[in-house]
Amino acid sequence: MDIQAVIFDFGGVLIRTEDYGPREALARRYGVTREHLEYLVLTGPEGTRAQLGEIHPRELWLYVARELGIPDPNLEEMERAFWGGDRFNTELIAFARQLRNRYKVGLLSNAWITLREWLKTTPVADLFDVQVISAEVGLMKPDPRIYARILGELGVLPQQAVFIDDMPENVEGARRVGMHAIHYTDNPSLFRRLQNLGISTR
Repeated sequence: MDIQAVIFDFGGVLIRTEDYGPREALARRYGVTREHLEYLVLTGPEGTRAQLGEIHPRELWLYVARELGIPDPNLEEMERAFWGGDRFNTELIAFARQLRNRYKVGLLSNAWITLREWLKTTPVADLFDVQVISAEVGLMKPDPRIYARILGELGVLPQQAVFIDDMPENVEGARRVGMHAIHYTDNPSLFRRLQNLGISTR
């Protein structure tokens, strides 16, 4: 069955942390490791709640400040520093834009409730036909229901879609529901895998 849709993860694929310096500096300032800081923000219980839409990102940053013992936190400064080393994957974004001539293009992201509005200010503002964001739907990858959600919104069957993600568990989740799925590590290997599926990368 022909591929009709290509679905991208956001963080780690279309935008990547290329410079860990700002995050390392922030962690040192508060006497913790970068790994612990990332746990508090991204993968710990409150980070998960933010990605499920149960708390607002401001509540998450207040929690992080309390955990780090910061009495009068500048939350905006903390957030800027945490994401300060992130860069858009301009080559992949340009490629995804070309795909729209032939395929539906979707975004499936475990992310905060603020992502959709923020994307409107970025180079991917007009890139996607459909966006499914975990905090908006109360589901996170690799829950099979979130894959079903974006497939339904795109109007394609699982075997008609390719999903690209940097987290192996999310890739496996997509495969379990019948989607083609690629574990993203870098652009050249992604383009080779897409060519193997019959998707031109030129």
